[in-house]
Amino acid sequence: MLPHIFGMNLVSVLVGIPILAVALADAKMSNFIEELKGKKIFGKEGKNLNLTWKYEIKSLPPHGTKILEFLFGEWKYPGYVSRKCLKVDENGNVEKAKNCEEKYGYEGNGGNNGVYQSKVMLYNLTKSDMEKTYGIDIEMGIYRSPLEDWFELRTFEKANITHFSISSNATVKEGHPASSVGDAVNITCQATGGPEPNVSLSKQDQVIKEGKGEVMHIIDKVAMKDAGEYVCVASNDREETVERRITLSVEGSAAQQTLLSGTTVQPTTSGSKKCISEPWMLGFLLLSRWI
Repeated sequence: MLPHIFGMNLVSVLVGIPILAVALADAKMSNFIEELKGKKIFGKEGKNLNLTWKYEIKSLPPHGTKILEFLFGEWKYPGYVSRKCLKVDENGNVEKAKNCEEKYGYEGNGGNNGVYQSKVMLYNLTKSDMEKTYGIDIEMGIYRSPLEDWFELRTFEKANITHFSISSNATVKEGHPASSVGDAVNITCQATGGPEPNVSLSKQDQVIKEGKGEVMHIIDKVAMKDAGEYVCVASNDREETVERRITLSVEGSAAQQTLLSGTTVQPTTSGSKKCISEPWMLGFLLLSRWI
């Protein structure tokens, strides 16, 4: 009778050891170089979508660096291709599921030094293709863990500026926010879209702030030089941008502005000059008469 270790037959233990050793070694023998890692990918209806994976498979018996099967399709939790749309066998033959013939395409190359690249094309996207999770499963043999990756396909939504304003402590006159010299002012621009748009705030063609989805420009003490037109631009697509404009008016005198800059101003008036000059002229006339 064979001895038991922790309730397992010795043969099972002995067989399991090399399998475990191979599995541990495999953790470093195959990996992605380029992957999607569950990202949200945004597609446009009527457009094509190209997806690329690059991965490395190092030699390991019995199949070396050979790929036995590449699968692409709809992905299900906890992690497998539930609806196989596209299959590539070890010889590179591509097989497509029913109703998928015109929808999907595949290009693959590599194998040199165990580095592969697989490209999947989705043609003429429709609404029914969106709001789903897709993934790939790369099989390399019974003793090797498969390479798996997935992504969420979402409907593209163009950027839209939903909020562009100047802080509430400013007053509004004739549609233009106005503030007094020295006030604190916040200029905020927010935009939505899928994917989240890039947002920038500029003045006189000079970018002041940039961010994702929202930017805020804080002016602790507004000055006359801060007055003018501000432009908010949002974009999540190379082909189209959206912008809005707002004008900030700053109220205050030049003397106030100079004082804020740290320079003192001595105000004078024509009346004060008259008071100074008249006694001097009178003294000059009296002296002339005396001489």
